[in-house]
Amino acid sequence: MLGKKILHIILRLSGGGVEKQLFNLSLAQKKYGYDVNIIVYHWCKNCEKLSNFGIKIYHIKSYKYYSLKSVYSLYQYQKEINPQLSISWTPTIDFFVFICSSLNKTLFVVNERTSWLCYEKFSLINFKGELIKTSITHNYIIFRLTNLLRFFSLKFSAAIIVNSKHMQKYYERKFFTKKIFQINNIVNTSNNKIKNYLNDSLTFLVVSRFVESKNIDLVLESFKLIRNKYKVSKLVIIGQGYNTNNLLKIIDSKIKKHVKVIPKLENWSNKFNKKKTYLVHPSFYEGQPNVVLEAASSKLPIIISKIPAHTDIFSKNSCIYFDPFNLNDLYSKMTLCLKESKTIRNKRVNFAEKKLRLFSIKSAMNKYNKFLNFF
Repeated sequence: MLGKKILHIILRLSGGGVEKQLFNLSLAQKKYGYDVNIIVYHWCKNCEKLSNFGIKIYHIKSYKYYSLKSVYSLYQYQKEINPQLSISWTPTIDFFVFICSSLNKTLFVVNERTSWLCYEKFSLINFKGELIKTSITHNYIIFRLTNLLRFFSLKFSAAIIVNSKHMQKYYERKFFTKKIFQINNIVNTSNNKIKNYLNDSLTFLVVSRFVESKNIDLVLESFKLIRNKYKVSKLVIIGQGYNTNNLLKIIDSKIKKHVKVIPKLENWSNKFNKKKTYLVHPSFYEGQPNVVLEAASSKLPIIISKIPAHTDIFSKNSCIYFDPFNLNDLYSKMTLCLKESKTIRNKRVNFAEKKLRLFSIKSAMNKYNKFLNFF
């Protein structure tokens, strides 16, 4: 078994689900006796928070991760830290971490947190019949080059960590290897009670980055149909991203008063009335959906797209599924919520909450210890 001196490399520690997962994992590893080290390219408040817990943070002071200066700084930090294991958390830097790990004779591991659909060359058509972007970058040439270098790194990595069953199967087929380890995300299951909720009427809630693959425009179009017939609901969207302007155009005068867009909201899952809120998660693809897991931990009922990342976790009796390519299907499912009985709703919420024992700190750390035994 390897020692417990671990080095994580990531672009930043603020932002989306990947960053939140490393933040939670590093605290858990510290608690379980690991010597945790993190290299970041962008400094933020979360770096300071982790430093206060005794986690060593190393800052590469360059926004261009591909520059010679950045790569050399990565090499020097890794050599200084001398970890038993170096884990890369960001696809765009996998290749550079691989090169430095090879030079420093350190075991290189990739931690994959998204879906294979993010990397493959294919066409995805939304419910409007429009082609949408699916790649990790908007520049196609950079995307193909990054992807090529990344898969070269993956092929020669010591192991690959994934957070979902469908991704484990994908990489086992891709590389004909069993060095793929599935370790679930860590979900904070604390259910803090607050006195003043942000809603006092039935609310559909979306929490997401504003990118095309998240399919938020489907929810907006469905909400338009609902408001045409029913006058009892609101829509709250929390997030930001490059597709913001396109989404705002969909919010016309008919629904503008009933739609609220919030760029960022801390502890969002505990700020909405559980009896009057439904989380809607319409993604075309996910690695493992942090937002949905957080909602379930806070006992919010969930309406989610029928994709592998969701069906890997939730059974039919723990959520409401819909086809992410079908506007009428989502509309009918959201309409059901307006008429749903309290008993049925509570049963589904309880079933969903039971799934969360697989996403505890203890469960994740048991799997990480078994992972270290592999070497």
